[in-house]
Amino acid sequence: MPRLDKDGKWIRGNPKGDNTLSSKELFQERSLYRDLYSDHRNTIDFWYENTLYGRIDNSGNAVYPRESFLKQVVGSDCVFALNFVADAYGSFVDEYNFRNQTNPDFLNDEILSPRSISPKRGWQSVSQIHHQYIQSFYETFAALRLQNSTARRNLVVFENFVKAVLDFIDQVGTVSPFTRTGLISGLNSGPLISGLCLDLSLASHASDSEKHLDFYQNPLYYSYRQVAQNNGFLLDRNAPWRLVADLSSPAMKAFMRRYGVRPRNLFEKYYHKSYTYDIASIKVYMENFYKTFIASQTLNAVPSRQRILESDLANDKEDSYWIEVYMRVRQSEVFEKLSRTDFDLTLKEVKNYKIDAAARYINENFLGKIRPNFAK
Repeated sequence: MPRLDKDGKWIRGNPKGDNTLSSKELFQERSLYRDLYSDHRNTIDFWYENTLYGRIDNSGNAVYPRESFLKQVVGSDCVFALNFVADAYGSFVDEYNFRNQTNPDFLNDEILSPRSISPKRGWQSVSQIHHQYIQSFYETFAALRLQNSTARRNLVVFENFVKAVLDFIDQVGTVSPFTRTGLISGLNSGPLISGLCLDLSLASHASDSEKHLDFYQNPLYYSYRQVAQNNGFLLDRNAPWRLVADLSSPAMKAFMRRYGVRPRNLFEKYYHKSYTYDIASIKVYMENFYKTFIASQTLNAVPSRQRILESDLANDKEDSYWIEVYMRVRQSEVFEKLSRTDFDLTLKEVKNYKIDAAARYINENFLGKIRPNFAK
């Protein structure tokens, strides 16, 4: 279904993009949608422009919310957001209902009536997402690398096993990052982990026609967008049912001040820097992977199986060992890799640091080198 006229210009109309189209058709339809709404007021684009909004701090560090600052959102079934975002949503609901109470169509609208819009999704736990993701990672690794009997015999040695995992990460790291930092700042997580977003519908991200007709062309849309803006929210341009806290909005700043927080100190006070947990996480998962592998072997293959399973392997290794492992993992996760010379020089220097300082220094060397793409 071509959407270009004979002069190569877009035909304005109802965008019909969805994931069932061919690559060419999908490109044309997505471009039409983007052309229609690229300059739409009070929106944010997570696909093309602001992919990492709320997921990196002012210095570019990958971050995620401290759970102590979360609050359940009014009218929801266990949906959470950062406390000031939850308060702003309560104000949004009150104003939206008041503003439209005399509109005869308001109560019956299937998309934007009070009975239709309510918080369906909010904050998602990075820790849970990362754990589930790593479990899936190990299953893939085991299926591809642990089926050969010769390989299994070699991997009985812990250092050999870790090297095999690192070699696998070298191959898949840019699309399947291993660290929490890589997950947050890459392709495999979305805006909801920030604690700044609320989804008021479970509509499909894939269907541009639904977004166009059900939301943007809805008679209540202007009111919906205006009230969102009045209470400090942006709308996600590619998911207009998603409210996104606008940290530059005077209205949102007012809700933040109730908790003694401002945009300039928000990430320092309300968020964890993910790199501070990366090395500890790698140690745990490498040891767990290895022990899972060892537990699956026979006593004939691994006579010392019980002793290995009871040992504290990760903590028996020197910090310098795990610093090098972390350096390799981060190098594997980024598109803009350090040159071999820069990598070796950095590693030589950082292996003399204490582990926390090493993590910080390595993180600084890789800031901004993952190039995120579409994240829903």
